[in-house]
Amino acid sequence: MKKLLSAILLCVGISAAQTAAPNFNLLSIHGDSLSLSKLTGAGKYVFIDIFASWCGWCQASAPELEKIKQEYGNNNQALFVLGIDVEPTDDSAAVETFDDGAPAADASYLGGTGPRPTYPATDGSGSTVANEYMNIDTSITNGYPSYIIVDPNGNVVWEYCGALDSAGFKDALVNLNVPLAVVPIQSRPQNVFTGSTSFYVHGTQAAIHLPQDGAYRVSIVTLEGRNVAERNVTASGNIANLEIGNIAKGSYLVTITGKQGFSRTLKMINNN
Repeated sequence: MKKLLSAILLCVGISAAQTAAPNFNLLSIHGDSLSLSKLTGAGKYVFIDIFASWCGWCQASAPELEKIKQEYGNNNQALFVLGIDVEPTDDSAAVETFDDGAPAADASYLGGTGPRPTYPATDGSGSTVANEYMNIDTSITNGYPSYIIVDPNGNVVWEYCGALDSAGFKDALVNLNVPLAVVPIQSRPQNVFTGSTSFYVHGTQAAIHLPQDGAYRVSIVTLEGRNVAERNVTASGNIANLEIGNIAKGSYLVTITGKQGFSRTLKMINNN
């Protein structure tokens, strides 16, 4: 608790610095590659959430940032959101527990209704990088959570310390003229997908409603493009069952291909 209170008291403001951002090459707790130079080289604005598993305000703000990620940071959008854990003793289980409790923390601290965070985040192995970023301007990023935006030129263009809701995050992006093309509603994470092809998640099983019976190939990738599964399924009565028990919690793109050029890509969110 002492750490949390000191973090809150030290957060004093906002900066729009123009400083070269230190490059990093990290791995998320699910093995996703997080390379600043690759992301900015692809024209991305990189939104960095510096957090610790013991920080209540970090946990409360994470679902609010997840709203921004789901609205503007999926697929080929200009924004990429990631988290870097500043606490060197945090392991992947600590980060998963942090994410699991985040919606309740959002409701308790901020009165928000944000979803469980799904943007890629490191464990404590990223602490050196987190501290390097916090040292860019210690008059601003001197507590937790701290947020930093890096533009496609590799420059730090915005820094903030303290809890923030989704409206505050969006204001920062608007003020920086970040292109905020909204992800189409059918592409946003949800448990049921409408149309001729639908996806239902229940426990460790997913049921795919397909337009006709037959054999299909299912590919599951993370939102960052990492392949996690390739499965063959057979639809009977227009339903194909897919085992997802060994797939970690999070959001994924599921591509289903079949005969005669049939192909559909849907979003799956696995909360189990």
